[in-house]
Amino acid sequence: YQRRVHGTGMHAVRQDIIHPKKQAAANAQKVRRVSYTDIHQMIRRSVPEIKRFDPEVLICIGGGGYVPARILRTYFPKLHVLAVTIHFYDDINLEVLQEPEIIQWIDAPTAEKFVTGKRVLVVDDIDDTRCTLAKMDEQLANLQPLAVRHFVLYSKRKQKQSPDLDDDKLIVASYVQDFWVEFPWDAEDPTLP
Repeated sequence: YQRRVHGTGMHAVRQDIIHPKKQAAANAQKVRRVSYTDIHQMIRRSVPEIKRFDPEVLICIGGGGYVPARILRTYFPKLHVLAVTIHFYDDINLEVLQEPEIIQWIDAPTAEKFVTGKRVLVVDDIDDTRCTLAKMDEQLANLQPLAVRHFVLYSKRKQKQSPDLDDDKLIVASYVQDFWVEFPWDAEDPTLP
C-alpha cells in the first residue's frame, strides 16, 4: 500500500481495491443509476424481513445510509435513528483507504440508552467490500448490543475483502454485479436516465 495525504494527515491507501468510481469511469456501461422511487420500493419490499428481526434502533452509516434510514423510519416510526461516519473511500483522489476510519461515533450516554442490550439494525447503501460493515460490527461489539444485523440496499456479487461478517447478518434489498451504483444523492446530474 501507499501513504497519501488526505484531509489533515497521512493515510494508508490500498492498492488491491479499485475505487468504484474509477472502475466505472473506465467502463461507462457498468453504471447503474437508481432513483429515490427505486430506493423507496426496495426498502418497502424489505420491511417484512426487517420486522422479523424486530430492531429497537437504527444506526445509519454516513453518508450512504442517511436517506435509507430515514425512509425506513417511515415504516418503523417508534425507532430512533443514530448516525455514525466511517470513511473508507477517498472520493477526491478516487482511492481506497487501507482500512475504514471512524470519523464520528456514538458517545457513551447515547450508547448506553439506545444500543447496549438492544437489537440494532445498521443501515448503509451498499455492501461492496464488506470492510465498512465489518468495522461497524467490531466497533458495536464494544457497546454490547443484544443483536446486530445490517440492512443494505445493494450487495455486490463478488468476493468480499472482509469475510468476517457472515451473510446471515445481512438483509439485502437487491444483489448486483460488480459495477458502480449511482445513488441519487451522489449523482452530479440527477436528470440522467
